[in-house]
Amino acid sequence: MEAGDPPIIAWSEELGCGLEAIDGEHRRLIDLINCLDAQRRRGGPLAQLQNVLAELRAYALDHFEHEHQLMLRWPVPAAQREAHLRAHDGFVRFLGRAAAALEADPADVTEQLLAFLVDWLLHHIRGVDRQLAQAVLDASGAAAGATGRHAEPVQRDHLVDRLSHLYEGMAERNFELLELNRQLRREVELRTRVEDELRISQARAASLYRYAPIALWEMDWHAVWDGVQRLRADGVVDLGAHLGTDVASAQSLLARLRVVDVNDATLRLFGAPTKSRLLGDMHRRFDASTMALFADMLVALDAGAQDFQGEASIRGIDGAQRHLAFSLYIVPQEVASRDRIMVAAADITERKLAHDRLQHLALHDALTDLPNRALFHDRLQQALALCKRHGTALALLNIDLDRFKPVNDEHGHAVGDLVLQQVARRLLAIVRASDTVARMGGDEFCLLLPSVADADAAMRVARQVCAVLSEPVEVEGLSLGVGASVGVALTTDANEPASVLIRRADAAMYCAKQAGGQRAHLHDATDAAS
Repeated sequence: MEAGDPPIIAWSEELGCGLEAIDGEHRRLIDLINCLDAQRRRGGPLAQLQNVLAELRAYALDHFEHEHQLMLRWPVPAAQREAHLRAHDGFVRFLGRAAAALEADPADVTEQLLAFLVDWLLHHIRGVDRQLAQAVLDASGAAAGATGRHAEPVQRDHLVDRLSHLYEGMAERNFELLELNRQLRREVELRTRVEDELRISQARAASLYRYAPIALWEMDWHAVWDGVQRLRADGVVDLGAHLGTDVASAQSLLARLRVVDVNDATLRLFGAPTKSRLLGDMHRRFDASTMALFADMLVALDAGAQDFQGEASIRGIDGAQRHLAFSLYIVPQEVASRDRIMVAAADITERKLAHDRLQHLALHDALTDLPNRALFHDRLQQALALCKRHGTALALLNIDLDRFKPVNDEHGHAVGDLVLQQVARRLLAIVRASDTVARMGGDEFCLLLPSVADADAAMRVARQVCAVLSEPVEVEGLSLGVGASVGVALTTDANEPASVLIRRADAAMYCAKQAGGQRAHLHDATDAAS
């Protein structure tokens, strides 16, 4: 507070409680009150008001901690101590509310805060603070710094207590009114701003919908849900199972979809020149492979889902096939009826093709394009599962070229690669569509024969392999003979581990090679590594 500013309140001995340390802290409170009032009257900047409020809070925490230590040190009655501490909590809470509201309404908040502080000073410290001081004095016999003015016991003034509670309650209500008024002003301002922005937002939304780079379309599903209710009336309980087995029923429901609107990106995606050209038959753009996806979508929405994601293939009006990733969601205003649905779709055709290419490269040999070791093991597990399910036999042929290394060493890797490619083509030419030819690495190939009739049938294929690979390979003007040793392992035991079957075929192949090569050998119990 600057010189010449009249104080809103001044210290007097009537405010003393009898403990000099506590009275000194109350004088500090009076200084802060007067400083806050001076800032208010001068219209000081918000930052200075906030600084005074921060000092008030720091003062309150130190002062209340001091009084708390006194109450812990001396035998102050429990009820008096609890009432005192509740009052402290209310004071700090009030300061917090004032600090939160100060920026929005500094003048009113400061005025209410000053009223609260003066009331606190006049009633709280003359009530519970004096009672605390008397309790300390009574317990200590003669407190250091006591003025002696309160040698007579302080009688509890219940009127002061009631007034203190009354003023604190009034201050709380005043702040609530301030906060409600501020909230009302904010809501009025917000409503005005929202109304102003709504028109802009609507125009912006229309532009974004039309010119968005992602395909957007809006559908009316009312007729679809009517169709679902008819199915329910006909006794369909499990909608998913019904649509999964009755494709015609799913197609009938899909035909009920009515597309209400599409944006420009949708027209480009489907290759349609105008909306009218597309809206009438858009459901026909989805191929039969999407029926299961449509059924899943229908079941999810029927169960209460508000959105659905998936991928689907479409055929555009221009005849081009495209793959879409889409998100479907119910328009918020239509959640109860689920009639109006929006779809956002992106063309991921190139990404899907790239993914398929990478997937193919991960599972196929780069040189021969045959399945690699990883894909072969996966198909072997599937073949064993089929063997178990149908009780059929399974044959595995391990093929190792007999004279490939000399060819590779003499003519180079380029020629060797051409030889391996011709070997792959010859093997593919003699197998069934259900069989698998795989390159396991180097000059080693494997042939998987699921559902083979018996050992004789497997050996016939093995001898045919030996025959086609015994013929010279013509590459780069060279006629090269490589030949092959073939080991055959047959199983009718679907519980036999794949690793054991592979070891048996490998052992049989070594038997064929040790016998001079260019032959096939069927694994039996006498073969090594069995």
